[in-house]
Amino acid sequence: MEIQELGQRIKRVRKARGMTLKDVEGSSKVSATHISEIERGKTSPTVGALSRIAGALGKDTSFFLESRNLEEVSRIRFEERERSPLATTSGYYQPLTQGIPGGHLQIYKIHLDSDSELFFSNSRSAGEVTVLCERGKLNFVSGGEEYRINEGDSLHFTEAKEHRLMNQGKEGADFVLVSTRRHLLENL
Repeated sequence: MEIQELGQRIKRVRKARGMTLKDVEGSSKVSATHISEIERGKTSPTVGALSRIAGALGKDTSFFLESRNLEEVSRIRFEERERSPLATTSGYYQPLTQGIPGGHLQIYKIHLDSDSELFFSNSRSAGEVTVLCERGKLNFVSGGEEYRINEGDSLHFTEAKEHRLMNQGKEGADFVLVSTRRHLLENL
């Protein structure tokens, strides 16, 4: 992210909260002069200063470091949903959210063709996943145990170990997947 964008984000939040530079200085212990220089893109803050400024503005530090300029409220209209093919199996997904600044949840609608399966592998950035089956029947395998998921059923798990989600039916299966790992589908 460019330093100018970081400064603009800080200024937008400060103004939206009705705070002056002195107000932020009082709460963050970062001088108003330094905050002004950051907002104008003249200098970049240290991690510590950015963390204190973010706290004074009631935001998580990651809010200001997003690579994309995300809206505070993520809305995707039904007619705007795009289908993208799954990378490792037969089916597609549709993002139901674009993400929000500092947010961690990603929500997708996924369609698995018959006899298709998704693998969730453990990773260093393991997150939590919730699945809600809307249509069809799924099998979920985790640690040698198998769980049957019918329409309306849901399950919740962490990616601390490998899991498989399979559609063994003769028709496609549709489900909603909620993940705390931002780029989960890049590996599915």
